[in-house]
Amino acid sequence: MKNIIIDTDLGFDCDDAGALAIANYLHKKGMINILAVTHCVNKEIGAQAIQGINKFYGNGDIPIGYADSFCLNVDRVYEEFFLKLKYRQDFKGFKQKPSFYKFLNLIAENKKGNNVNAETVIIDKLFSSRDKSITFVGIGQLNNLATIIEKHSEISRQKIEKCVLMCGNFSQQGEYFDDGETLWNGEFNIIMDLKSSQQVFADKNLYIDVIDYFQGNDILTGEGLVGQFDNPVYKAYLAHGKGRECPSWDLIAVMYASGLYDDCFEVSEYGSINVGKYGKTTFKKGKGNHRLIKIKSEKKDAIRQEINYIFAKGNKNG
Repeated sequence: MKNIIIDTDLGFDCDDAGALAIANYLHKKGMINILAVTHCVNKEIGAQAIQGINKFYGNGDIPIGYADSFCLNVDRVYEEFFLKLKYRQDFKGFKQKPSFYKFLNLIAENKKGNNVNAETVIIDKLFSSRDKSITFVGIGQLNNLATIIEKHSEISRQKIEKCVLMCGNFSQQGEYFDDGETLWNGEFNIIMDLKSSQQVFADKNLYIDVIDYFQGNDILTGEGLVGQFDNPVYKAYLAHGKGRECPSWDLIAVMYASGLYDDCFEVSEYGSINVGKYGKTTFKKGKGNHRLIKIKSEKKDAIRQEINYIFAKGNKNG
């Protein structure tokens, strides 16, 4: 059974909530062991939103923390990222989506905040775990992971078996920002904290498996949540998806990290990933500790059905 730490940027879209639903269900069934969940944005309300989901699934005792600092100004994230994409007119609708804070307040357990620092939570779990026994699952920006490997390199190298990260773009060519100059084929989790992304992938000791943005992009899920009005995850999907099924980016990362669905994935040989000046991600086979993970095309429908099956269970474990 995998021992997992999940680091999420819950609030920017509903897939983080979906990923936590999958993880909580598997944890409650005794199929994985969630050691902790941390929020990589420095707002207490994010930790409380995580708590709201965990408690719904009967896992309110899982330790939670949030980042001390973060370079991203979340109040302007949609304007700075989505609305500057020259060829993505459909993203104009993001102006009507709930704000980061309004969304988190929908699902937060309470509004008093959670004062536990993410670094403290993660280090506590590293020190109390066996060597090479932890899978670190990053489904947000990489600032918490960067902090750990910078300040606690020896213990992180000793205790973390591998990192599973949902990030990067290895499947498409870039687009241009409105200035017409900067080639962009970056991905949200990479470019929203570019310095941390570069730091993590420059580390020579971490073993990292990467599931890029396009792996879950066409696996639309959420049908299984319909009608669960007391479920904070359903509230997340209603707020962001407006009743439509949504891409399963972060959910795929959790499913792969669990080790329970290995037959659904293709794993590349080892190589190295580089994060460029503007967030471009490239993979070179050969020397390195990085791998790319892809969903087998014939397994996509099975994964979609499994996600909706787990969603439909809600907080019932039968």
